[in-house]
Amino acid sequence: MAGDMSYLLKVRVASPLALEELIGEIRTVARVSTRTTVVLSTPWESRSTW
Repeated sequence: MAGDMSYLLKVRVASPLALEELIGEIRTVARVSTRTTVVLSTPWESRSTW
């Protein structure tokens, strides 16, 4: 991460609508603004580290 971000959340949701609802809830509860980046695939996520 670079810049003025304080947290990185990695989430999985069922749909774009579910993501929108989650982001809205985070903004409301935490009283923060957010920036969202959507990753369409993660080919190395399950790869074992040696």
